[in-house]
Amino acid sequence: MPYSTAACYIKRYITRVNVAPKANSETEFELLLVSASPRSQEEKESPQDPDRDIEFELLLAAASFFQLDLRSRSPQKSAEPLPASSEPGAEDSVAKLAAIYRLDFDREYAESLERVWFAISDEAEVSKWMKYPVKLELWVGGAIRVDFAPDEPLEEIICALCAPRHLAYLWGDSFVRWELDGDAVATRLRLSHIGVRPELVVAMGAGWHAFLDQLEDHFTGASRPDRYVDLTERYEAELRPHLTRRP
Repeated sequence: MPYSTAACYIKRYITRVNVAPKANSETEFELLLVSASPRSQEEKESPQDPDRDIEFELLLAAASFFQLDLRSRSPQKSAEPLPASSEPGAEDSVAKLAAIYRLDFDREYAESLERVWFAISDEAEVSKWMKYPVKLELWVGGAIRVDFAPDEPLEEIICALCAPRHLAYLWGDSFVRWELDGDAVATRLRLSHIGVRPELVVAMGAGWHAFLDQLEDHFTGASRPDRYVDLTERYEAELRPHLTRRP
């Protein structure tokens, strides 16, 4: 879907979200996400196409607005007002740049496409290999919740879905995308975490690496020691030198 078309849909959605009936809002949002998902053979063969990431950024923006609408069903804490800036001329200041990164992981499994899809999309399966309680509603606009800590669960939203090959959801202020390609014998998996802030790159890299180890063990029945600390040191050594320094 062209950038201009996606932008038009998002603008129209934003203007309607507070006045349209809930069913219509969800339907329009779902159509937007499905139409923008890069699923053509041409796009599969051109993973570096910049338009692809632009469209996913638009998906992320749309999901953020939809998230506000979904969460209006439950009581929310009132937002604290932003503090007034003490800098002279702040009302006319130039925008500040914020570097973000994308982490890509590639894995291959001697498992069928359907088996791997089930492992990453079924909440009971994900709970087993993540080793945290997970709730996952497998539809666009459905909830994903990971109870990393009793008082601080990750609660986000499914943004795109094309079973059994593509699943994407928000992860805090970033975006996680799973892509599968395989058959009845073997499956290739790519996990991308998009929009990671520099200070989180090492922790997120080591964390997802450890989760993928646990996913592999889930398939094979093996068990290995927790590698998170060792992986953190490895990611610190290999990635930190390449991160943009903050001013």
